[in-house]
Amino acid sequence: MHGIGSRMNPRRLNLQPCEYFDLIGGTSTGGIIAIMLGRLRMSVDECIAEYADLSKKVFSERKQGVSKEMFKASNLEAAIKGVIKKKLGDDMQDAPLEDPLDEECCKTLVYTLPEKHPAGAGPQALRTYTIGAQAPIPCTIWQAARATSAAPTFFKSVRFGIPPLAWVDAGMGFNNPARVILEEAGKIWRDDDDHFDRSHIGCLVSLGTGYPTVARLDTGRLKNEILSRVGIPTDAIAVMQSIITNTEPVAVQLRDDLSDKVYYRFNVEQGLQAIELFDYEELENVSADTNNYLLQRERDVDRCTLAMARLPLRDTIMESEGLTKFLVLPGVPQDEPWRREVSSSGMFIDYLWARLVQADILDEEGRTLLSYGLKSLSHNSQPHDFHHHNTSEDCKLKRIADTVNLHTASNRKIWAAHKLYRALRVTQEECFTASSTDYLWSTHRLAGTSKMLGLLQASYELYLMAKEGRMRQLGPEHKSYLYSAKATERLWQHLVRNNVG
Repeated sequence: MHGIGSRMNPRRLNLQPCEYFDLIGGTSTGGIIAIMLGRLRMSVDECIAEYADLSKKVFSERKQGVSKEMFKASNLEAAIKGVIKKKLGDDMQDAPLEDPLDEECCKTLVYTLPEKHPAGAGPQALRTYTIGAQAPIPCTIWQAARATSAAPTFFKSVRFGIPPLAWVDAGMGFNNPARVILEEAGKIWRDDDDHFDRSHIGCLVSLGTGYPTVARLDTGRLKNEILSRVGIPTDAIAVMQSIITNTEPVAVQLRDDLSDKVYYRFNVEQGLQAIELFDYEELENVSADTNNYLLQRERDVDRCTLAMARLPLRDTIMESEGLTKFLVLPGVPQDEPWRREVSSSGMFIDYLWARLVQADILDEEGRTLLSYGLKSLSHNSQPHDFHHHNTSEDCKLKRIADTVNLHTASNRKIWAAHKLYRALRVTQEECFTASSTDYLWSTHRLAGTSKMLGLLQASYELYLMAKEGRMRQLGPEHKSYLYSAKATERLWQHLVRNNVG
Protein backbone atom coordinates (compact mmCIF):
# COMPACT_ATOMS: atom_id res chain seq x y z
CA MET A 1 0.00 0.00 0.00
CA HIS A 2 2.91 2.32 0.68
CA GLY A 3 4.22 1.68 -2.82
CA ILE A 4 0.84 2.51 -4.36
CA GLY A 5 0.28 5.63 -2.27
CA SER A 6 3.78 6.98 -2.86
CA ARG A 7 3.18 6.87 -6.63
CA MET A 8 -0.15 8.67 -6.54
CA ASN A 9 -0.60 12.32 -7.38
CA PRO A 10 -1.05 13.74 -4.81
CA ARG A 11 0.84 11.18 -2.71
CA ARG A 12 -1.09 9.12 -0.11
CA LEU A 13 1.60 7.66 2.14
CA ASN A 14 -0.91 6.46 4.73
CA LEU A 15 -3.20 4.78 2.21
CA GLN A 16 -5.21 1.88 3.69
CA PRO A 17 -6.61 -1.14 1.79
CA CYS A 18 -10.21 -0.20 2.67
CA GLU A 19 -9.64 3.26 1.12
CA TYR A 20 -8.28 1.81 -2.10
CA PHE A 21 -10.15 -1.38 -2.94
CA ASP A 22 -13.83 -1.53 -3.84
CA LEU A 23 -14.15 -5.20 -2.87
CA ILE A 24 -12.09 -7.44 -0.57
CA GLY A 25 -12.91 -11.13 -0.11
CA GLY A 26 -11.46 -14.39 1.11
CA THR A 27 -12.08 -17.77 2.65
CA SER A 28 -10.71 -19.51 5.74
CA THR A 29 -7.78 -17.53 7.18
CA GLY A 30 -8.03 -15.32 4.10
CA GLY A 31 -11.60 -14.60 5.15
CA ILE A 32 -10.48 -13.45 8.59
CA ILE A 33 -7.88 -11.18 6.97
CA ALA A 34 -10.52 -9.81 4.56
CA ILE A 35 -12.72 -8.89 7.53
CA MET A 36 -9.80 -7.21 9.29
CA LEU A 37 -8.83 -5.15 6.25
CA GLY A 38 -12.33 -4.40 4.95
CA ARG A 39 -15.00 -4.45 7.65
CA LEU A 40 -12.68 -3.46 10.52
CA ARG A 41 -10.69 -1.08 8.28
CA MET A 42 -7.23 -2.05 9.55
CA SER A 43 -3.96 -1.00 8.04
CA VAL A 44 -1.73 -3.76 6.68
CA ASP A 45 0.63 -3.45 9.67
CA GLU A 46 -2.29 -3.61 12.11
CA CYS A 47 -3.67 -6.66 10.35
CA ILE A 48 -0.36 -8.52 10.47
CA ALA A 49 0.07 -7.78 14.17
CA GLU A 50 -3.51 -8.71 15.08
CA TYR A 51 -3.43 -11.92 13.05
CA ALA A 52 -0.13 -12.98 14.64
CA ASP A 53 -1.60 -12.36 18.09
CA LEU A 54 -4.82 -14.17 17.21
CA SER A 55 -2.88 -17.19 15.89
CA LYS A 56 -0.95 -17.52 19.14
CA LYS A 57 -4.12 -17.32 21.25
CA VAL A 58 -5.96 -19.84 19.10
CA PHE A 59 -3.32 -22.43 18.20
CA SER A 60 -1.20 -22.51 21.35
CA GLU A 61 -3.76 -24.74 23.11
CA ARG A 62 -4.88 -28.04 21.62
CA LYS A 63 -7.79 -30.15 22.73
CA GLN A 64 -6.92 -33.06 24.97
CA GLY A 65 -8.16 -36.61 24.51
CA VAL A 66 -10.27 -37.93 21.64
CA SER A 67 -11.93 -35.17 19.65
CA LYS A 68 -13.02 -34.51 16.09
CA GLU A 69 -11.34 -31.12 16.18
CA MET A 70 -7.79 -30.22 17.11
CA PHE A 71 -8.46 -26.75 18.54
CA LYS A 72 -11.06 -25.02 20.68
CA ALA A 73 -13.55 -22.94 18.72
CA SER A 74 -14.23 -20.96 21.91
CA ASN A 75 -10.64 -19.65 21.84
CA LEU A 76 -11.06 -18.55 18.22
CA GLU A 77 -14.36 -16.86 19.03
CA ALA A 78 -12.92 -15.03 22.04
CA ALA A 79 -9.87 -13.88 20.06
CA ILE A 80 -11.99 -12.51 17.20
CA LYS A 81 -14.31 -10.72 19.63
CA GLY A 82 -11.27 -9.16 21.27
CA VAL A 83 -10.09 -7.76 17.94
CA ILE A 84 -13.56 -6.36 17.20
CA LYS A 85 -13.79 -4.63 20.57
CA LYS A 86 -10.37 -3.05 20.07
CA LYS A 87 -11.29 -1.66 16.66
CA LEU A 88 -14.95 -0.75 17.10
CA GLY A 89 -15.37 -0.19 20.85
CA ASP A 90 -15.82 -2.16 24.05
CA ASP A 91 -19.57 -2.61 23.58
CA MET A 92 -19.41 -3.67 19.94
CA GLN A 93 -18.43 -7.35 20.11
CA ASP A 94 -21.80 -8.32 18.57
CA ALA A 95 -21.61 -5.68 15.81
CA PRO A 96 -23.28 -6.85 12.60
CA LEU A 97 -21.29 -7.92 9.57
CA GLU A 98 -23.33 -5.47 7.49
CA ASP A 99 -21.28 -2.29 7.19
CA PRO A 100 -23.10 0.83 8.43
CA LEU A 101 -21.21 3.01 5.94
CA ASP A 102 -23.38 1.71 3.13
CA GLU A 103 -22.14 2.52 -0.39
CA GLU A 104 -19.31 4.79 0.75
CA CYS A 105 -17.00 2.05 1.97
CA CYS A 106 -15.08 -0.93 0.72
CA LYS A 107 -17.34 -3.95 0.31
CA THR A 108 -16.21 -7.10 2.10
CA LEU A 109 -17.29 -10.71 1.75
CA VAL A 110 -16.18 -14.07 3.05
CA TYR A 111 -17.12 -17.53 1.89
CA THR A 112 -18.52 -20.43 3.86
CA LEU A 113 -20.52 -23.62 3.27
CA PRO A 114 -23.41 -25.24 5.12
CA GLU A 115 -21.96 -28.20 7.02
CA LYS A 116 -24.51 -30.47 5.31
CA HIS A 117 -24.12 -28.95 1.88
CA PRO A 118 -24.93 -31.10 -1.17
CA ALA A 119 -22.11 -32.36 -3.33
CA GLY A 120 -20.99 -29.75 -5.87
CA ALA A 121 -22.69 -26.89 -4.03
CA GLY A 122 -21.22 -23.43 -4.54
CA PRO A 123 -19.97 -21.34 -1.63
CA GLN A 124 -22.24 -19.10 0.40
CA ALA A 125 -21.16 -15.46 0.51
CA LEU A 126 -21.47 -13.57 3.79
CA ARG A 127 -21.53 -9.91 2.79
CA THR A 128 -21.18 -6.51 4.44
CA TYR A 129 -23.54 -5.11 1.80
CA THR A 130 -26.77 -5.83 -0.09
CA ILE A 131 -27.05 -6.79 -3.76
CA GLY A 132 -30.34 -5.64 -5.26
CA ALA A 133 -33.23 -7.30 -3.48
CA GLN A 134 -30.98 -10.02 -2.05
CA ALA A 135 -30.59 -9.27 1.64
CA PRO A 136 -27.38 -10.45 3.33
CA ILE A 137 -27.57 -13.29 5.83
CA PRO A 138 -27.89 -11.51 9.19
CA CYS A 139 -24.91 -12.35 11.36
CA THR A 140 -22.29 -10.71 13.53
CA ILE A 141 -18.73 -10.00 12.43
CA TRP A 142 -17.42 -12.74 14.73
CA GLN A 143 -19.95 -15.29 13.41
CA ALA A 144 -18.83 -14.60 9.84
CA ALA A 145 -15.17 -14.96 10.87
CA ARG A 146 -15.95 -18.23 12.66
CA ALA A 147 -17.89 -19.59 9.72
CA THR A 148 -15.24 -18.86 7.10
CA SER A 149 -12.48 -20.34 9.29
CA ALA A 150 -14.30 -23.43 10.63
CA ALA A 151 -12.03 -25.87 8.80
CA PRO A 152 -13.02 -29.51 9.40
CA THR A 153 -10.66 -31.27 11.85
CA PHE A 154 -9.46 -27.86 13.12
CA PHE A 155 -12.60 -26.21 14.54
CA LYS A 156 -16.19 -27.25 15.03
CA SER A 157 -18.85 -25.60 12.89
CA VAL A 158 -20.73 -22.50 14.00
CA ARG A 159 -24.53 -22.13 13.93
CA PHE A 160 -26.48 -18.98 13.04
CA GLY A 161 -29.24 -17.75 10.77
CA ILE A 162 -33.01 -18.15 10.80
CA PRO A 163 -33.54 -21.05 10.98
CA PRO A 164 -30.05 -21.82 12.35
CA LEU A 165 -27.67 -23.70 10.09
CA ALA A 166 -24.23 -25.09 10.88
CA TRP A 167 -21.49 -23.47 8.78
CA VAL A 168 -17.94 -24.55 7.91
CA ASP A 169 -15.18 -22.94 5.89
CA ALA A 170 -15.37 -22.95 2.09
CA GLY A 171 -11.97 -24.57 1.59
CA MET A 172 -13.85 -27.57 0.25
CA GLY A 173 -13.08 -26.65 -3.34
CA PHE A 174 -12.79 -22.87 -2.93
CA ASN A 175 -9.40 -22.37 -1.32
CA ASN A 176 -8.72 -19.80 -4.03
CA PRO A 177 -11.91 -17.72 -4.17
CA ALA A 178 -10.63 -15.29 -6.81
CA ARG A 179 -12.98 -16.57 -9.53
CA VAL A 180 -16.11 -16.43 -7.38
CA ILE A 181 -15.08 -12.95 -6.19
CA LEU A 182 -14.81 -11.88 -9.84
CA GLU A 183 -18.31 -13.28 -10.38
CA GLU A 184 -19.46 -11.34 -7.31
CA ALA A 185 -18.10 -8.12 -8.82
CA GLY A 186 -20.23 -8.87 -11.87
CA LYS A 187 -23.34 -9.07 -9.68
CA ILE A 188 -22.53 -5.78 -7.92
CA TRP A 189 -21.57 -3.63 -10.89
CA ARG A 190 -23.64 -5.05 -13.74
CA ASP A 191 -25.47 -2.52 -15.92
CA ASP A 192 -29.20 -2.09 -16.52
CA ASP A 193 -29.09 -4.84 -19.12
CA ASP A 194 -27.70 -7.26 -16.54
CA HIS A 195 -24.29 -7.18 -18.22
CA PHE A 196 -20.89 -6.81 -16.56
CA ASP A 197 -18.19 -5.25 -18.72
CA ARG A 198 -14.88 -6.72 -17.56
CA SER A 199 -13.01 -3.95 -19.32
CA HIS A 200 -14.10 -1.73 -16.42
CA ILE A 201 -12.05 -3.77 -13.94
CA GLY A 202 -9.14 -1.67 -12.73
CA CYS A 203 -7.25 -4.51 -11.07
CA LEU A 204 -7.76 -7.91 -9.47
CA VAL A 205 -5.06 -8.77 -6.93
CA SER A 206 -4.95 -12.38 -5.72
CA LEU A 207 -2.75 -13.31 -2.75
CA GLY A 208 -1.97 -16.98 -2.09
CA THR A 209 -0.70 -18.68 1.06
CA GLY A 210 2.19 -20.47 -0.64
CA TYR A 211 2.52 -23.53 -2.85
CA PRO A 212 1.85 -26.68 -0.83
CA THR A 213 3.08 -30.16 -1.65
CA VAL A 214 0.75 -33.14 -1.80
CA ALA A 215 3.21 -35.20 0.23
CA ARG A 216 2.94 -32.98 3.26
CA LEU A 217 -0.32 -34.62 4.31
CA ASP A 218 0.79 -38.17 3.55
CA THR A 219 3.84 -38.06 5.77
CA GLY A 220 3.41 -34.89 7.83
CA ARG A 221 2.23 -34.18 11.31
CA LEU A 222 -1.33 -33.33 10.37
CA LYS A 223 -2.26 -36.78 9.06
CA ASN A 224 -0.73 -38.52 12.06
CA GLU A 225 -2.45 -36.10 14.42
CA ILE A 226 -5.85 -36.67 12.82
CA LEU A 227 -5.53 -40.42 12.49
CA SER A 228 -4.44 -40.80 16.11
CA ARG A 229 -7.38 -38.75 17.32
CA VAL A 230 -10.38 -39.75 15.28
CA GLY A 231 -9.26 -42.48 12.90
CA ILE A 232 -10.10 -40.67 9.65
CA PRO A 233 -9.48 -43.11 6.76
CA THR A 234 -6.72 -42.58 4.25
CA ASP A 235 -9.12 -41.82 1.40
CA ALA A 236 -10.43 -38.82 3.38
CA ILE A 237 -6.87 -37.56 3.63
CA ALA A 238 -6.59 -37.94 -0.15
CA VAL A 239 -9.65 -35.73 -0.56
CA MET A 240 -7.97 -33.09 1.62
CA GLN A 241 -4.93 -33.28 -0.62
CA SER A 242 -6.96 -32.53 -3.72
CA ILE A 243 -8.68 -29.64 -1.95
CA ILE A 244 -5.46 -28.03 -0.77
CA THR A 245 -3.79 -28.27 -4.19
CA ASN A 246 -6.62 -26.70 -6.17
CA THR A 247 -5.62 -23.05 -5.78
CA GLU A 248 -3.31 -22.69 -8.76
CA PRO A 249 -5.71 -24.08 -11.43
CA VAL A 250 -8.01 -21.15 -10.62
CA ALA A 251 -5.06 -18.79 -10.96
CA VAL A 252 -4.19 -20.28 -14.36
CA GLN A 253 -7.79 -19.87 -15.56
CA LEU A 254 -7.85 -16.23 -14.53
CA ARG A 255 -4.52 -15.58 -16.26
CA ASP A 256 -6.13 -16.90 -19.44
CA ASP A 257 -9.32 -14.88 -18.99
CA LEU A 258 -7.93 -11.52 -17.89
CA SER A 259 -5.23 -9.19 -19.15
CA ASP A 260 -1.89 -9.19 -17.35
CA LYS A 261 -2.49 -5.47 -16.90
CA VAL A 262 -5.51 -6.28 -14.74
CA TYR A 263 -4.85 -9.59 -12.99
CA TYR A 264 -1.95 -9.92 -10.54
CA ARG A 265 -1.28 -13.12 -8.61
CA PHE A 266 1.34 -13.41 -5.86
CA ASN A 267 1.95 -16.78 -4.19
CA VAL A 268 5.19 -17.79 -2.44
CA GLU A 269 6.72 -20.65 -4.39
CA GLN A 270 9.34 -22.01 -2.01
CA GLY A 271 9.70 -22.23 1.77
CA LEU A 272 6.12 -22.55 3.02
CA GLN A 273 5.47 -26.18 2.06
CA ALA A 274 6.22 -27.60 5.50
CA ILE A 275 4.34 -24.90 7.44
CA GLU A 276 0.86 -25.81 8.61
CA LEU A 277 -2.08 -23.57 9.35
CA PHE A 278 -1.50 -23.91 13.10
CA ASP A 279 2.26 -23.19 13.04
CA TYR A 280 2.01 -19.77 14.66
CA GLU A 281 5.62 -20.11 15.90
CA GLU A 282 6.78 -20.19 12.26
CA LEU A 283 5.55 -16.69 11.38
CA GLU A 284 9.11 -15.34 11.33
CA ASN A 285 10.00 -17.92 8.68
CA VAL A 286 6.83 -17.08 6.76
CA SER A 287 7.86 -13.42 6.76
CA ALA A 288 11.40 -14.22 5.61
CA ASP A 289 10.24 -16.50 2.78
CA THR A 290 7.63 -13.96 1.67
CA ASN A 291 10.15 -11.12 1.59
CA ASN A 292 12.54 -13.29 -0.42
CA TYR A 293 9.76 -14.13 -2.89
CA LEU A 294 8.82 -10.45 -3.32
CA LEU A 295 12.44 -9.54 -3.99
CA GLN A 296 12.55 -12.19 -6.71
CA ARG A 297 9.29 -10.84 -8.17
CA GLU A 298 10.29 -7.20 -7.81
CA ARG A 299 9.49 -6.32 -11.42
CA ASP A 300 5.99 -7.82 -11.13
CA VAL A 301 5.37 -6.02 -7.84
CA ASP A 302 6.58 -2.77 -9.39
CA ARG A 303 4.33 -3.24 -12.42
CA CYS A 304 1.36 -3.96 -10.17
CA THR A 305 1.81 -0.97 -7.86
CA LEU A 306 2.37 1.39 -10.79
CA ALA A 307 -0.85 0.24 -12.49
CA MET A 308 -2.80 0.49 -9.23
CA ALA A 309 -1.46 3.98 -8.47
CA ARG A 310 -3.00 5.26 -11.71
CA LEU A 311 -6.53 4.25 -10.72
CA PRO A 312 -8.85 6.86 -9.15
CA LEU A 313 -9.80 6.70 -5.45
CA ARG A 314 -13.22 7.04 -3.89
CA ASP A 315 -13.84 10.05 -1.66
CA THR A 316 -12.99 9.29 1.94
CA ILE A 317 -15.87 8.76 4.33
CA MET A 318 -15.13 12.13 5.97
CA GLU A 319 -15.37 14.08 2.71
CA SER A 320 -18.66 15.71 1.75
CA GLU A 321 -20.19 18.45 -0.30
CA GLY A 322 -21.94 21.21 1.61
CA LEU A 323 -25.68 21.55 1.86
CA THR A 324 -25.56 24.79 -0.14
CA LYS A 325 -25.13 22.79 -3.34
CA PHE A 326 -28.63 21.42 -2.93
CA LEU A 327 -30.24 24.65 -1.70
CA VAL A 328 -31.95 27.02 -4.13
CA LEU A 329 -32.99 30.35 -2.63
CA PRO A 330 -35.37 32.73 -4.50
CA GLY A 331 -33.59 35.81 -5.75
CA VAL A 332 -30.07 34.52 -4.93
CA PRO A 333 -27.74 34.20 -7.97
CA GLN A 334 -26.34 30.69 -8.41
CA ASP A 335 -22.76 31.71 -9.17
CA GLU A 336 -19.48 31.49 -7.28
CA PRO A 337 -19.96 34.35 -4.72
CA TRP A 338 -23.43 33.23 -3.70
CA ARG A 339 -22.33 30.99 -0.82
CA ARG A 340 -21.05 33.94 1.15
CA GLU A 341 -24.10 36.03 0.25
CA VAL A 342 -26.58 33.51 1.64
CA SER A 343 -24.79 33.38 5.00
CA SER A 344 -26.76 36.46 6.06
CA SER A 345 -30.04 35.18 4.69
CA GLY A 346 -32.62 34.39 7.35
CA MET A 347 -34.04 31.69 5.11
CA PHE A 348 -30.63 30.04 4.87
CA ILE A 349 -30.11 30.16 8.65
CA ASP A 350 -33.51 28.54 9.12
CA TYR A 351 -32.60 25.89 6.56
CA LEU A 352 -29.36 25.00 8.34
CA TRP A 353 -31.09 24.94 11.72
CA ALA A 354 -33.77 22.57 10.39
CA ARG A 355 -31.12 20.22 9.02
CA LEU A 356 -29.23 20.32 12.33
CA VAL A 357 -32.39 19.44 14.25
CA GLN A 358 -33.06 16.63 11.79
CA ALA A 359 -29.55 15.25 12.30
CA ASP A 360 -29.86 15.50 16.10
CA ILE A 361 -33.16 13.62 16.03
CA LEU A 362 -31.76 10.83 13.87
CA ASP A 363 -28.67 10.60 16.07
CA GLU A 364 -30.70 10.36 19.29
CA GLU A 365 -33.15 7.88 17.76
CA GLY A 366 -30.29 5.62 16.70
CA ARG A 367 -28.62 5.73 20.12
CA THR A 368 -31.90 5.26 22.01
CA LEU A 369 -32.97 2.36 19.81
CA LEU A 370 -29.72 0.52 20.50
CA SER A 371 -29.49 1.37 24.20
CA TYR A 372 -33.05 0.48 25.17
CA GLY A 373 -33.18 -2.45 22.79
CA LEU A 374 -30.07 -4.08 24.27
CA LYS A 375 -31.33 -3.46 27.80
CA SER A 376 -34.61 -5.11 26.89
CA LEU A 377 -32.83 -8.15 25.48
CA SER A 378 -30.58 -8.51 28.52
CA HIS A 379 -33.52 -8.31 30.93
CA ASN A 380 -35.74 -10.65 28.95
CA SER A 381 -35.12 -14.01 30.59
CA GLN A 382 -38.08 -15.75 28.97
CA PRO A 383 -37.05 -18.35 26.37
CA HIS A 384 -38.14 -17.76 22.79
CA ASP A 385 -40.19 -20.40 21.01
CA PHE A 386 -37.86 -21.24 18.13
CA HIS A 387 -39.57 -23.79 15.89
CA HIS A 388 -40.76 -25.55 19.05
CA HIS A 389 -37.20 -26.17 20.29
CA ASN A 390 -36.72 -24.08 23.42
CA THR A 391 -33.09 -25.04 23.93
CA SER A 392 -30.62 -22.72 25.57
CA GLU A 393 -28.56 -22.63 22.37
CA ASP A 394 -31.56 -21.64 20.27
CA CYS A 395 -32.39 -18.88 22.75
CA LYS A 396 -28.81 -17.64 22.55
CA LEU A 397 -28.87 -17.65 18.75
CA LYS A 398 -32.19 -15.80 18.71
CA ARG A 399 -30.80 -13.20 21.09
CA ILE A 400 -27.72 -12.69 18.90
CA ALA A 401 -29.96 -12.37 15.81
CA ASP A 402 -32.09 -9.77 17.62
CA THR A 403 -28.91 -7.91 18.63
CA VAL A 404 -27.75 -7.86 15.00
CA ASN A 405 -31.11 -6.44 13.89
CA LEU A 406 -30.94 -3.76 16.61
CA HIS A 407 -27.41 -2.73 15.62
CA THR A 408 -28.39 -2.65 11.95
CA ALA A 409 -31.49 -0.50 12.52
CA SER A 410 -29.54 1.81 14.83
CA ASN A 411 -26.63 2.09 12.40
CA ARG A 412 -28.91 3.21 9.58
CA LYS A 413 -30.20 6.13 11.62
CA ILE A 414 -26.72 6.99 12.88
CA TRP A 415 -25.36 6.87 9.33
CA ALA A 416 -28.12 9.21 8.09
CA ALA A 417 -27.28 11.62 10.92
CA HIS A 418 -23.56 11.28 10.17
CA LYS A 419 -24.03 12.35 6.56
CA LEU A 420 -26.07 15.37 7.62
CA TYR A 421 -23.52 16.47 10.24
CA ARG A 422 -20.76 16.01 7.69
CA ALA A 423 -22.50 18.21 5.12
CA LEU A 424 -23.50 20.77 7.77
CA ARG A 425 -19.93 21.06 8.94
CA VAL A 426 -18.68 21.77 5.41
CA THR A 427 -21.42 24.36 4.88
CA GLN A 428 -20.79 26.09 8.21
CA GLU A 429 -17.09 26.37 7.45
CA GLU A 430 -17.79 27.80 3.99
CA CYS A 431 -20.42 30.30 5.06
CA PHE A 432 -19.24 31.17 8.57
CA THR A 433 -15.89 30.14 10.09
CA ALA A 434 -14.26 27.01 11.47
CA SER A 435 -14.31 28.61 14.92
CA SER A 436 -18.04 29.34 15.04
CA THR A 437 -20.07 27.65 17.76
CA ASP A 438 -22.30 26.04 15.11
CA TYR A 439 -19.30 24.52 13.34
CA LEU A 440 -17.89 23.21 16.61
CA TRP A 441 -21.28 21.72 17.55
CA SER A 442 -21.42 19.81 14.26
CA THR A 443 -17.80 18.72 14.75
CA HIS A 444 -18.57 17.31 18.21
CA ARG A 445 -21.69 15.53 16.98
CA LEU A 446 -19.85 14.17 13.93
CA ALA A 447 -17.23 12.78 16.31
CA GLY A 448 -20.01 11.00 18.19
CA THR A 449 -21.55 9.40 15.09
CA SER A 450 -18.06 8.43 13.89
CA LYS A 451 -17.48 6.61 17.17
CA MET A 452 -20.84 4.83 16.91
CA LEU A 453 -19.93 3.71 13.39
CA GLY A 454 -16.58 2.32 14.54
CA LEU A 455 -14.39 5.08 13.08
CA LEU A 456 -12.46 5.53 16.30
CA GLN A 457 -9.37 7.33 15.00
CA ALA A 458 -11.46 9.84 13.02
CA SER A 459 -13.73 10.26 16.04
CA TYR A 460 -10.79 11.08 18.31
CA GLU A 461 -9.43 13.69 15.88
CA LEU A 462 -12.86 15.35 15.63
CA TYR A 463 -13.38 15.34 19.40
CA LEU A 464 -9.95 16.89 19.83
CA MET A 465 -10.78 19.56 17.26
CA ALA A 466 -14.08 20.36 19.02
CA LYS A 467 -12.38 20.42 22.41
CA GLU A 468 -9.65 22.85 21.31
CA GLY A 469 -12.11 25.07 19.45
CA ARG A 470 -14.51 25.24 22.38
CA MET A 471 -11.64 25.99 24.72
CA ARG A 472 -10.74 29.05 22.65
CA GLN A 473 -14.34 30.10 21.97
CA LEU A 474 -16.09 29.33 25.26
CA GLY A 475 -13.43 28.84 27.94
CA PRO A 476 -12.47 25.91 30.19
CA GLU A 477 -15.52 26.15 32.47
CA HIS A 478 -18.21 25.95 29.80
CA LYS A 479 -20.18 22.72 29.78
CA SER A 480 -19.76 22.28 26.00
CA TYR A 481 -15.98 22.34 26.42
CA LEU A 482 -16.21 19.88 29.31
CA TYR A 483 -18.33 17.50 27.20
CA SER A 484 -15.75 17.51 24.41
CA ALA A 485 -12.83 17.20 26.84
CA LYS A 486 -14.41 14.21 28.60
CA ALA A 487 -15.26 12.46 25.32
CA THR A 488 -11.73 13.09 23.99
CA GLU A 489 -10.07 11.68 27.12
CA ARG A 490 -12.32 8.61 27.24
CA LEU A 491 -11.65 7.72 23.62
CA TRP A 492 -7.92 8.43 23.97
CA GLN A 493 -7.74 5.97 26.86
CA HIS A 494 -9.39 3.29 24.71
CA LEU A 495 -7.01 3.90 21.78
CA VAL A 496 -3.94 3.80 24.03
CA ARG A 497 -5.12 0.74 25.97
CA ASN A 498 -5.70 -1.18 22.75
CA ASN A 499 -2.82 0.30 20.75
CA VAL A 500 -5.21 1.39 17.99
CA GLY A 501 -4.01 3.73 15.27
